[in-house]
Amino acid sequence: MKIARKTKWHVGIPETLTCRTSTNGRIPIPSNTSITWYRNCRDVPETLFQIKQGVFKNSLRFPTVEYEHFGVYTCAVTYNGQRMFLKNYDVCIRPPTYTGRPKIGLKCQSEEISTTLNQDVVFGCEAKMFFGSIDQSDITIRWIHTGSKV
Repeated sequence: MKIARKTKWHVGIPETLTCRTSTNGRIPIPSNTSITWYRNCRDVPETLFQIKQGVFKNSLRFPTVEYEHFGVYTCAVTYNGQRMFLKNYDVCIRPPTYTGRPKIGLKCQSEEISTTLNQDVVFGCEAKMFFGSIDQSDITIRWIHTGSKV
């Protein structure tokens, strides 16, 4: 078996590890063959990840990568009672990557506020970014009423 392949994943993105039964991908997995996945030398419970059995390969799918998915994953094939460890993946988890424009959420108080003309009104709002943080100096507030700036 080769040295573990370094695999760098980012939180929040789906990923897949693959175990191939042949180098050319043309030999189907025999029916009396079983493929087992290990994480840090322990069986990977099928309830935690999606294990997909194919004709030429077996995949361990992570619908959404989390920090706790780090570790060494090993694929083992058992055929006629003989177990062979085929592949190791050394999985490192990184924070989510920032791509494109930031996603900002704005939450304001939901209760109705009553006032009279020429009286000040205070709205409580909180701005959050999907990734990172927002400094108050980064925020520009514009009020629009019926399509016109106020």
